[in-house]
Amino acid sequence: MNKKAKRFTAAALAGILALSCTACGEGGSGAAAGSKKIGVIQYTTVPSLDNCYKGFVKGLKDEGFEQGKNLTIDFQNAQAETATADTEAQTMASKKYDMLSAIATPAAMSAYAASKANNIPVVFTAVSDPVAAKLVQSLDKPGTNCTGSSDQLPLEAQIQM
Repeated sequence: MNKKAKRFTAAALAGILALSCTACGEGGSGAAAGSKKIGVIQYTTVPSLDNCYKGFVKGLKDEGFEQGKNLTIDFQNAQAETATADTEAQTMASKKYDMLSAIATPAAMSAYAASKANNIPVVFTAVSDPVAAKLVQSLDKPGTNCTGSSDQLPLEAQIQM
């Protein structure tokens, strides 16, 4: 597993931990006890983003969350339309899913905006600059209901090439 995949898996696991904490209170998706409902919004179809989704599902399974057993995933592809990502995120948030996952910056921004009212945890990936996108306050301490991984390459490493 490469560094990027490990970072995303760690972020997803942090989201799962947050998900477990939110399940302790009342509310939620209304799913059966112990069952979770996650909404996933992928901004567009490209192999790298498709791999992010596959890795997310694998990470969940590795942690004991499996589709059809104790997990329902509502996967939506926005087809590179920000308005579609906004609508899907709002729909998922209104259904009070246990967690939202967003793949690519526009989807993450949509998920974060929609999740604020209900404080639904958001785990993102393939976001180049989560601070500039105003998803988190800093990379070290998100300070929001969002966490995830950045695909931004370190400038210093690029210069050394």
